Amino acid sequence: MQMAWTTLHLVASFAIGIALALAILRPDSIAIAVGLAGLGVTALGIRKRPQVQDRRSAMIVEAIQSLPMPVAVYDSTDRLVTFNDLYMEHHPEAARRIAADDPEAYPTYEELVAMSFPPGLSTSQRMARLQSYVGQQPPDDGRLRERNFPRFGWLRIGKKRLPSGGNVRVAIDVNELKDREAELLQAIDRAAAADRAKVEFLARMSHELRTPLNGIIGMANLLISGRLPAREADNAEMIRRSGLHLLSLINDLLDHAKFQGAGWVAESVPFDITELIGDVLTEARASQQAAGLQVTADYAPGLARHRVGDPRALRQILTNLVGNAVKFTERGSVTVRVREDGGDLELCVIDTGIGIPEAARKKVFEPFRQADSSMTRRYGGTGLGLTITAEIVTALGGAISIDGSPSGGTIFTVSLPLQEALKEPA
Repeated sequence: MQMAWTTLHLVASFAIGIALALAILRPDSIAIAVGLAGLGVTALGIRKRPQVQDRRSAMIVEAIQSLPMPVAVYDSTDRLVTFNDLYMEHHPEAARRIAADDPEAYPTYEELVAMSFPPGLSTSQRMARLQSYVGQQPPDDGRLRERNFPRFGWLRIGKKRLPSGGNVRVAIDVNELKDREAELLQAIDRAAAADRAKVEFLARMSHELRTPLNGIIGMANLLISGRLPAREADNAEMIRRSGLHLLSLINDLLDHAKFQGAGWVAESVPFDITELIGDVLTEARASQQAAGLQVTADYAPGLARHRVGDPRALRQILTNLVGNAVKFTERGSVTVRVREDGGDLELCVIDTGIGIPEAARKKVFEPFRQADSSMTRRYGGTGLGLTITAEIVTALGGAISIDGSPSGGTIFTVSLPLQEALKEPA
């Protein structure tokens, strides 16, 4: 073959030389000279193209070999064309039987798979194994699919059909990723179990603390109702107030534990929304912190009063939000605005209090968090009120948000799927 290319090269060079001589000595034969020159250049191009093709093919094979994953190319008859060493590591029996210097002897994909079967299998057993293995192969769209092979474990395999009719197959070993995924799932399960244990402990201890605390508050009430000297009466009142404050904190912890657990189920009964809001506002006005505040409700015209839902949960939402607004509003007003929002009921609690900085608004629904840690010392509280409110709203299928008021206060907006009742509550 090398001798033939050398002869062709000499003929091409000779043709080009004659063409140059004719062009110089015989100007009238310029057409013949151009023809001979073209013949010589074409012959040299024929010699050059196979060299370029050989270099490109060698580079492609080298690139496939350098890939960090098993890769193989098959022709339109599904016969192996080229591959890298990593691919043959998955088929060690076939690798020993493939003659690397004889591409015509390369097997088809099914033959390659069959080479790995143990000897002594019957024809039906071999066919069953072959169908099972081939059936695990992905379609020709090139997307990677995860498969669990008995010999290799978890692989992410892909197959892409080529325009010529052949296909490219790749495989990525993801056993290490699967091991890490299993470890993460176990860590999540352990964290969930620890969280459940924490919630159960919190609920149990809160109940145990509330029982003797109710006795302390009851005895303080008995002392206050009796005829005590002024100093002893003040001391008893201090005991009662401290007990009530501690009971409020314990109730917050209980509510937080209750709504974090899976045992709470919302009711669905008809109730009067205006009556419920009126009760909440009456309780808020009776608190000492509401002295000098305007605590009002604003209902949209034509609002349907009778709704279906969980009135106890809604009462707790409004009690927490209105109580929070009253606590942080020294002067001005607290307003509960009620509107329709599509099929939902929108409740806005608007105050003219100290407000919450925009950067701290995302934290107020987190457990034991307040916008400013100094507020805990100044105003008291566990920082669980808004957390519990958000948990109840979520459990009811609603949404809660916080925004600033133009007057400098805060707006809490709650949207709940409280449909209009078909009949009035009993």
